Parts: sequence; C-alpha cells; structure tokens
Amino acid sequence: AINFAFNKSDISNEAKAILDKIAESLTVPTNASRTIAVTGNTDAIGSESFNEKLGLERAEQAKAYLVSKGVAESRIVARSQGEKDPVAPN
Repeated sequence: AINFAFNKSDISNEAKAILDKIAESLTVPTNASRTIAVTGNTDAIGSESFNEKLGLERAEQAKAYLVSKGVAESRIVARSQGEKDPVAPN
C-alpha cells in the first residue's frame, strides 16, 4: 500500500520507492503475463462523489508511474473504492 497526503493524488518519494519495487517485480520474465488492479481509497471526509473521483485520481497516478517504469499499460487496471473500503479507521 502507498499513502497520499490529505486531498492529494501526488506520488510521494516514499510511494515511488514502493512502486519501484512493484514495477521491478512485474517486469521480470516470469511475471510478464501478470496483470494487477490498482485501487485508490480515501478517508470519509468530503462527499462520496468527490472521494470516488479522488480515489480514481490516486489509482491513475500510481498506474502512470508504473507505466513510466516499463510496465505495459494494458496490464494495469485503475479503479476507485473512494471512502467505501478504508484501509485505516477514519
């Protein structure tokens, strides 16, 4: 899991380090056919529609970063859970 600043979708340096490891794993030949889903989450502050959009922006940013590291775009699905499935208590 990677974390984002409040109300942001920018990839932090800490998140980049995690995504670099994921990209490295996905680019080895034994994983060449694997696909992944990147799911964006938010806290419960704000409207549900805003959080759904922010979650998708976060997932899209992570996907774009992985693509920039050599993972084929077709192997990554970006989706949002918004505030529906928090990874931590609100």
